[in-house]
Amino acid sequence: DVGSQCEAGPTSQGGRGQRSGPNSTAMAAPSSTVAGGVPTDVEAEVHDHLLDEAGSANSARTGERAGASALASSWGRTTRVLLCVSAAALLVTLGVAMHKGPTAGAAWAALSGISQLVAESGDSCLGKIKFGGCHDLESERACLTAKDKHGDACVWCGGEACSSSSDSKCTTTSDAGDNMPSTWSIASCPLKFKDEIACMEKAWDGCAVIDKKEECLKVYDGRSNLPFIMGRRFYKEPCVWCGGEPCRPDSSARCEPLDWISGEMHDKLPSSWTTATCK
Repeated sequence: DVGSQCEAGPTSQGGRGQRSGPNSTAMAAPSSTVAGGVPTDVEAEVHDHLLDEAGSANSARTGERAGASALASSWGRTTRVLLCVSAAALLVTLGVAMHKGPTAGAAWAALSGISQLVAESGDSCLGKIKFGGCHDLESERACLTAKDKHGDACVWCGGEACSSSSDSKCTTTSDAGDNMPSTWSIASCPLKFKDEIACMEKAWDGCAVIDKKEECLKVYDGRSNLPFIMGRRFYKEPCVWCGGEPCRPDSSARCEPLDWISGEMHDKLPSSWTTATCK
């Protein structure tokens, strides 16, 4: 009857809901459903909590993946920086050690040689003519170290006029065509005259500012912004000492780049003048 049920306490399928003893205060977990199969409020809250935990776990996994990706990116940048620093340290070490023994010096020379081969591949060593074109160049030294503003290498026509319609001794590979005479030469890398300055230092401000013979005869013109002027070559030209006198009547300079001053002197330098050389 109802009275006996109240004394015995609520029961459910499988004995859940009964007290475990007269002194116990713990109750078993509530039933999964009530009449009609509808979840209790407690079960709904547990269900919601489980969904929240699952969502948190998914967010955590997404965060871990994002963190791993960021870490990989950061590691990649760090690796590149370390490689650059290591390469710089190697260059400095070789540069310092070069003065301490032939082995280090040979290693440095080999490294420099590799760098130069890479730098002088194709026509990368040729100076680009900023004003005019190949036909404006007057000397072999200028013509065989140049390309026009379109990247077309210059051709030296053996010291003769390249065509009957022009007095120019320098033209482009496009104008020269495929059947050029054997006496003609095409500008290419490495530069034909590069060995002349291999042992020299670079005069960053040019030859003309030098007023001492000893300094003039160990440098080349380093003004890369002036590759060619008035048909003559400036940049990387060995300097010429004009016997201690001004090289030109309208200038006080006693040291000038070779090709430029040769043009001013109609390619006939006085015997008292001296050209910087590695020989």
